[in-house]
Amino acid sequence: MIDKEAPVCLVTGASSGIGRVIAVEMAKAGFRVVVTGRHPERTAETARLAGGAESVVADLADLAEVRDLADHMTRNHTRLDVLVNNAAMIRSGRAVSRDGYELTWAVNYLAPFLLTNRLLDLLKAGAPARIVNVTSAVQGFGKLDFDDLQFERRDYAPMGAYAQSKLALVMFSFELAKRLEGAGVTANAIHPGGARTSLGRDIDPSDLGLLSKLIDPLIKVLTPATERTAKAPLYLATGPTGVTGEYFGGYLYNPLPPRPRRANRLAKDLAARERLWNLSLKMTGLG
Repeated sequence: MIDKEAPVCLVTGASSGIGRVIAVEMAKAGFRVVVTGRHPERTAETARLAGGAESVVADLADLAEVRDLADHMTRNHTRLDVLVNNAAMIRSGRAVSRDGYELTWAVNYLAPFLLTNRLLDLLKAGAPARIVNVTSAVQGFGKLDFDDLQFERRDYAPMGAYAQSKLALVMFSFELAKRLEGAGVTANAIHPGGARTSLGRDIDPSDLGLLSKLIDPLIKVLTPATERTAKAPLYLATGPTGVTGEYFGGYLYNPLPPRPRRANRLAKDLAARERLWNLSLKMTGLG
């Protein structure tokens, strides 16, 4: 029996990996969990493992489906207590979304930007509420080329595109926290640590360069299980913290409780954050 008075949690990218573990653990913690993913069978399996959680199939590469997901939440829920933006991808070659955006940028950044903004009223209704944006330590060497965010003029680099999208997510987290001051909603970004997930299934290891080839075998040995890696974002979602506007880092292992780390310098650049925010509003049709 689902407790309709229980707090509500939405987890994106929940069809496998960290997202699945987070969904299952949030259900165990007493949340009414909503899981979303683009694979119907795997998303339904997560819902089953999470005690009969609500399941919504959505491809976050398509902004129309992101809007549909937000509309579904608004129609079926009066509050949202925790939003975990976990969905992510990395791929070898450049591809574009249905909306015409570079695919890594669309999934890893534009989708959480649009979804979160469309759900702000529900989050404020669930205050004190939390937004947990799952990013990556590669944000530290990410760069934003505002004149070529879509890699249309420069050579496409899979890790460069991924790092750019994860840096943008950190910048969004910081700017959102500032804009939500006094609303009872926290926003943080976290690199959970390494994990044995299917994130890199669409990428050729040779596209990541010589250094990756040399250290990849070592990383596979040292990388912790998904269940351990999920503990850091779970702590931000449920632990005793009122911190907002922080980047919580880690490398292969993230200590508990996770500690704030220094983010990419652009995350502290107010002008760059404002420029990114306004550009994102245009890209997602919010402004």
